[in-house]
Amino acid sequence: MNPKGSKLWPFKYRIDGRETHLSIGKYPDVGLARARRKRATARISQSSCGYEADGSVPCRTAA
Repeated sequence: MNPKGSKLWPFKYRIDGRETHLSIGKYPDVGLARARRKRATARISQSSCGYEADGSVPCRTAA
C-alpha cells in the first residue's frame, strides 16, 4: 500500500541495469491470482524479448 492510500500491484524489473516499474493493476479490481498471472506473463516476455511496459517494442535482435 502506498503512503498516499493507493493500492497497486507493482512489478519491478531491470533492463540493461536500469530498474523499471510496471503497474499490474489496481487492488481490488485485480485480484491476487490475476496479478500473479500477469506478473508471470511479464516475466516471460521480459526474459525473452526485453519487455517494455507498454508492450510496443518487439524482441531485440543483434545489431
